[in-house]
Amino acid sequence: MKTTSKKQSPQSFTVNIDNIGYDVMVTPIMINDEKRFVIRINNSADHIYAWDEQIQSLRALDDEASVFPATLEKAISDKLMYVMVFP
Repeated sequence: MKTTSKKQSPQSFTVNIDNIGYDVMVTPIMINDEKRFVIRINNSADHIYAWDEQIQSLRALDDEASVFPATLEKAISDKLMYVMVFP
């Protein structure tokens, strides 16, 4: 099976959680006709997320992404729902 990916334009925004600002860059990509999101927070390593229709939220596809606070992931999910997932 051939895996193809196509990057789209990245989106940058700031999320404030508990008076801490996080610089977020999200780049949507298509992999085998499925939308994925490459998310970088404060210039950290890239993490891959998928949109989970059942919970209407992002779901991390790599174990290292679990180091982010749940409140931060929720805030990013909320932003993406209106900006990228369902524009």
